[in-house]
Amino acid sequence: MQEVLIFIIAVFGVSLLTSICLIIYGIVKVQKLSGKISLTVGIVLLSLCLFLYSVMG
Repeated sequence: MQEVLIFIIAVFGVSLLTSICLIIYGIVKVQKLSGKISLTVGIVLLSLCLFLYSVMG
């Protein structure tokens, strides 16, 4: 069961990183920085906390 959980977390992490890269690229291209970057950073930190909690738990 734990292997499945690790696999799901890994897939989620990769897709999350891809999404983040695309979002940041889009933001930089449009150059409407301040609000969206803080939102993105917040989402990233939240996801990282959930990821660490899943791994440690």
